[in-house]
Amino acid sequence: MKFFKISLLLLIFCACNTNKEESSKYSNDFYIYQLLDEEISYTNNILKNQIENKLNQGNSLNNKGLKTYDKLTKEYLNYLEKTISELENSVKSAVSQEKYFDEINKSSYVNNYFFSNNDYSQKGSEFISKTTKYRNQISLLIKDENFLKKLEVTLGTENFFDQNGNLIKHLNAMYLDQPLRGILTRLKYKQKNVLELEYEFLNNLASK
Repeated sequence: MKFFKISLLLLIFCACNTNKEESSKYSNDFYIYQLLDEEISYTNNILKNQIENKLNQGNSLNNKGLKTYDKLTKEYLNYLEKTISELENSVKSAVSQEKYFDEINKSSYVNNYFFSNNDYSQKGSEFISKTTKYRNQISLLIKDENFLKKLEVTLGTENFFDQNGNLIKHLNAMYLDQPLRGILTRLKYKQKNVLELEYEFLNNLASK
């Protein structure tokens, strides 16, 4: 709790410490996201430890469904981590450290990664495919309707329609023209949600 209180105070301080210079604004934005990333990473590490402890308990060791869930989740989390690393490296390889703060706020890195010629790129199609496959595989292990709804919200890949009935593909609605800094945090937050679902699954199983 102390970590979160300190981080929250720093977050408020950075948000209130506005500066008229654009470069300073980018720096403040960067550090605000950095604090959020640290909180997410801190929570993710706790969740991973809790999950590991649950898996090593006697009544969990021989549960095939639980092992399958954990295996699929680790594979998907590794894929998300790979995606995050590739996006981060696309900036690091393009500019010097001095320009990193400004560059990471640009949307061009997100667009170039997930899109190509007004459609999904290979990476974009892979993202939808991996997420859909993971969601569908996990849903086969679940019977609780409320849990399935949470799964759908966390791992939804559905397309949308605007007020005129025009189709908007999922990544276009959620990722197109978004700053890389925000997308990196969103992906890390998705990792957290995935871990929270697994931990909930384990707890539900243990209570039965």
